[in-house]
Amino acid sequence: MDDDPFEGLLRMPGAIKAARGVIIPLGDDISMHVTNVYRKTETEGLTPQEMLLLACCSRAEIIRLRELGNSHDYLLRLRANAIADSPRACRVFAARKKDRPRWTLSEYYRGKNSARNQYLRCLSAKQRHELRKIPAGMALVAEANAMCVGSLLGNVIVVSELLEHFFYFMNVAFFGKSLGVPSPDRGAALLIAARTMLGSEALDFDIDSRGTLNRHAERRVRRLVDDQMAFTFGHEYAHHLLGHVEAATHSPLHMFESNAQGAGGTEYSACRYVHDIEHDADIGAITQICNGGDMMARVASAAMTLFVYLDLMHSSFELAPEIDRKISDSHPAPRDRISRLRASLGPELGLASAEIDGALEVSSQFKTWMAEQVVVQRPDLLSFYGSIYFPSQGPAMKRDRLDF
Repeated sequence: MDDDPFEGLLRMPGAIKAARGVIIPLGDDISMHVTNVYRKTETEGLTPQEMLLLACCSRAEIIRLRELGNSHDYLLRLRANAIADSPRACRVFAARKKDRPRWTLSEYYRGKNSARNQYLRCLSAKQRHELRKIPAGMALVAEANAMCVGSLLGNVIVVSELLEHFFYFMNVAFFGKSLGVPSPDRGAALLIAARTMLGSEALDFDIDSRGTLNRHAERRVRRLVDDQMAFTFGHEYAHHLLGHVEAATHSPLHMFESNAQGAGGTEYSACRYVHDIEHDADIGAITQICNGGDMMARVASAAMTLFVYLDLMHSSFELAPEIDRKISDSHPAPRDRISRLRASLGPELGLASAEIDGALEVSSQFKTWMAEQVVVQRPDLLSFYGSIYFPSQGPAMKRDRLDF
């Protein structure tokens, strides 16, 4: 094979070198973007469906997925399918795999577990021992969410990479002023966060940076993200420790069903039950921390800040009605979650009531600003598929596939 696997393809009439791979015109305004070329030894014995997984998995992992033997295999399948189903995610992973000859998908995500590991280190030895048995980590799933999934192979905890991006840009919007981030960039960060939650922002932050912060601001924002991710993992771990997943699996009244029909035709609601377990998991994520210095206070503050962000996101959903992204009935309203946390925790943990009120006031101002932008700039500002960049840095628009 040539040193450049795409060299032969570039000799085809009209072929254009892309940021990665080659774009080949097929006529009638249709082009084919070839992003990966594999050796015969890599594909030999694989089915066409399995070949799709070469974009993110090692050959050994693909063989392993032919038969799921444990919950770690189940997590690997969740991760691999999420990538293989998205051409853009495949491009992101092509960049991640570059210059990593001994690549495996599991090993890559093992290196993304710093927030999870930081959280686990702050638990009791008994809890750490139990929770380390549960496969838990991130995946490039298309919805910014986290979940503790029950399966026949055991519980698995999955946190979307998009949630981490959502936290990052929301932190830039809320805390950027004190960190010296220009006002236009803070506004762009808010829009990027909302669009990430709505599913309209392209999932390619690795290969198409929306902007960079100065070193001090980046370090501060990343620490906030780590605390928010620690709470997110802690919330899902609390579901496991409190037996919520098993209850959902075995209860006749399914935990995620609302307005169910009871005996005699009377209606009752499972939402109260669902909301109670979410509140319990919120509190458990914080109170089960038993060491780690100020970690409990940091995670409590992170949780309350996170719920302020989610409250703001409800407004973005209303501003983009064309996107079918409904608020889940299974989770309490973010303001209710803040109130329950504030009432349940001691005064030394988390944000004070005045700080919460201040954050909600800032959130209210952001809601008004975002609504005005949708009216003044373009009605589809939150729903068009693509990317938004920090105005202070670089061009307003990049050429997809050619510049990145």
